[in-house]
Amino acid sequence: MVFDAYSWLVIAPALGLIAAVLLHLLLARLTGGERAYGCVLRGFVGGGLGTLGISLGALANMAEVSTVDWIALLLFNLVIYAAWLRLTSISSA
Repeated sequence: MVFDAYSWLVIAPALGLIAAVLLHLLLARLTGGERAYGCVLRGFVGGGLGTLGISLGALANMAEVSTVDWIALLLFNLVIYAAWLRLTSISSA
């Protein structure tokens, strides 16, 4: 099986969103529903770190990517992650 870095780079924001939701639910369950803002914030940070880690791993395995493109793709993934999370929080309110 071949590691396709481009596929992982594309899916990274979605995996980060899934991680954020799962982390939020786990923390809300562990705290008994108290400190809701803290659970949301920790979920957001955890999902962002997941997106960052997957994106960095994918970018490290991509051949011949300039530094400017590397930074732009990384920032783009983080912005997409934040926008998806914001969009899902608006639609659930």
